[in-house]
Amino acid sequence: MRLVLRSACNAGADKRVAIAEIEFFGPSNDNG
Repeated sequence: MRLVLRSACNAGADKRVAIAEIEFFGPSNDNG
């Protein structure tokens, strides 16, 4: 999850992708 957030910060355009990933994985796959 940290990688996703970090990627979003580095690339605003990819932020949508990060959000999509978070929604796809969901809190169920919260590996920490």
